[in-house]
Amino acid sequence: MSLEKSLLMLYAMPGIGPRTLRRWLGSLPNMQSLFLLSPLERRALPGFKPGFEPHFSAGNLARLEEQANLQLQRCHESGLRTLTFLDAHYPSALRSCLDAPLILFHRGMLPPSQPTLTMVGTRNPSSDVAPLLQRFIHSLAGNSFSVCSGLARGVDALVHRESLRNGFFSMAVVAHGADLAYPLQNESLAADLLRNGCIWSEYPPGTLPEREFFPQRNRILAGMCQALVLVQSNRGGGAMITARHALRYQRPLFAFAGPFTQSAYAGPLALISEGQAKAIARPEQVLKSLGLESNPANRLELADPEVHFSENEMTLVRELASEPGLLLDQLALRTQQSPAQVLALLSVMELEGKIEALPGNRYRMAGC
Repeated sequence: MSLEKSLLMLYAMPGIGPRTLRRWLGSLPNMQSLFLLSPLERRALPGFKPGFEPHFSAGNLARLEEQANLQLQRCHESGLRTLTFLDAHYPSALRSCLDAPLILFHRGMLPPSQPTLTMVGTRNPSSDVAPLLQRFIHSLAGNSFSVCSGLARGVDALVHRESLRNGFFSMAVVAHGADLAYPLQNESLAADLLRNGCIWSEYPPGTLPEREFFPQRNRILAGMCQALVLVQSNRGGGAMITARHALRYQRPLFAFAGPFTQSAYAGPLALISEGQAKAIARPEQVLKSLGLESNPANRLELADPEVHFSENEMTLVRELASEPGLLLDQLALRTQQSPAQVLALLSVMELEGKIEALPGNRYRMAGC
């Protein structure tokens, strides 16, 4: 029996997940040998519960083997690969996570051997996030890393489109079978991904999306990467679950610090204020976390030829225009705002090319 078939059968047994299987593997020469154990030998496995024994009855194993054969046949028909944790192409960063799936379904191109940046966010982004993401991802173009997101509506779709547009290998992790397109409005985007990227799933082909699959999927998004960027999310959004997994896996966590008046930035600002995420002030921060050097030839001017400032930004502009090189605390005092509020505005303004950060937490207008 192949390792792929063994794992498909075991994952179909209620209550048996990756943590349990990893514990059993420590006591076995290989996963296939599990099916050759006597009931007494199985009960001696660490974490083996009495309720698991009926799963290994001859009748149930025959049923599960037939189901696994059908799933493998569907993989072949759908152009899906099965990658186990022992496969050289299994994502190396994910392999180190104790709750990572021991088998993945893959569609599209195999990813190059390079770091991965995961970017996630809300399905209902604010109107300012599209141009902000365009400039941010464009500013990273020319560097060798893959971009990963969840192929959901909103921020995820924007991340995939912009990463493909800028020549990045773009990967999606989905909460359903990798052979399905969901939501339907992202069907053409999924097709684009397969031409210069791929789709991953821990669920067999044909699996429909269920509510509980999405938070499960989020741990893979976090485990897949060397660093994670939270673009937008309210405090209770699914992207926040991904961010919490990134912290659990000890991945560097970055966040877009937007205006505190927008609920879409409530999650990122909360993580920044708690000291758990770093506000993105410069794209080079993210490159450094991926172990990459910034390429000056690929930096670009993020500002539009005609720069527009919001009312909130104008309070900072007036101070910086009159006295370049002001400190963050000085700006907060002069504008009668909290340092967190000022930092949120400054971070967005710097990404848009309106201001420049100087050593020592000082700022000035761009081009001054």
